[in-house]
Amino acid sequence: MSELKDNVSVPSVAIDWYRTFPWWSFGSKSITIAWRLTHLLAGSLAVFLILVGWALAAKLFGSSNSFEWPPMRNAPLIEIWLGMSHAIFSFEPGGGVRELARVLFGGLWTTVVVAFFGGLLARRSVFELGMQSASDWTTTYRLVLKRMPSLLWTIAMPWCAVGLMLIPFFILGLIGRLGGVGEWLAGIAFVIALLLLIAIGWTALLGALGFPMAVTAVVTEKHADAFDGFSRSAAYLYQKPFTYGLGVLIASGIAVMASRAVQFAMELGRDACLAAFEAGSGKTVVVDGKAMNVFFDIAIGFVQFLSIGFLFSFFWSASAALYLTLRNEVDHTDFDDIDLQEQQPAKAVPTIGQPPAADSNPALSGVHEQAE
Repeated sequence: MSELKDNVSVPSVAIDWYRTFPWWSFGSKSITIAWRLTHLLAGSLAVFLILVGWALAAKLFGSSNSFEWPPMRNAPLIEIWLGMSHAIFSFEPGGGVRELARVLFGGLWTTVVVAFFGGLLARRSVFELGMQSASDWTTTYRLVLKRMPSLLWTIAMPWCAVGLMLIPFFILGLIGRLGGVGEWLAGIAFVIALLLLIAIGWTALLGALGFPMAVTAVVTEKHADAFDGFSRSAAYLYQKPFTYGLGVLIASGIAVMASRAVQFAMELGRDACLAAFEAGSGKTVVVDGKAMNVFFDIAIGFVQFLSIGFLFSFFWSASAALYLTLRNEVDHTDFDDIDLQEQQPAKAVPTIGQPPAADSNPALSGVHEQAE
């Protein structure tokens, strides 16, 4: 009897926290993905290129309105979003054609940078979050480069739609220049055309809030294109606004704590290096807030770039986590259902006239022998 009791096994029940509370696993893993050295450098390079683009736009079109990334203090994740969406808020009315050209140039430049680096970081993040394994950079680069037109168009699509819907108001403005009767006609037509306000507002909202979901969808789904990315971001935002808002709040809270840790680590390393240099050279590197020369200015500024680069990287790893969560809730798609870019082997074509293969079933061998 005792032997029977010893042989009885009690099955162990374990909670799959990864699937029960995906945000717990995704939130913590998003940090480790974002502050990986390769992601830090990619995010820092993206931020640097965005700044270069806006400086070049101001230089080309003779504008003094330069762009500086806002300090990452109160809501760093929101400020990263504001930096990437700078073109929306930087246009100054009355600036004329030059101001419009500056904003269009800077906006297109930023779109290309965000589409490429955002696609890279989102693809690696969604792959690691969904498949629980890392994707190599070469495969990721090829996929993003292949889908670059879709990435660009899924970001630009809502804003092009907004631009088309604003054409009637531009024409009414031209009519209003005529004065007198023209102003009355333009005013009446303007009130009627205000029905487009709702469509313009919702489309602009989708473009501003939905582009991280759209980019992630393009690099996640099989045979995804720009329309697929935009439609998925719109569907998830409309159907699960509470989940979307809760995800943004959680990611913002994580970003505040993680960005402080990253910035403290970078500043600690910088100060230690400067102290060691000063001890060896016998000179003070920084006097009254000014560095000894341009090289030390670059070294000090590099810490700031790494801090903002981490937030840029975390923005996309958090977007990947939010996308997988929303997709699971809306479409009931499993987290590991990701385009793996696997090539299926081609099936061999049988040769015409070739005799059929012999039956390999031993149970039928005797039947064939009796028939013969």
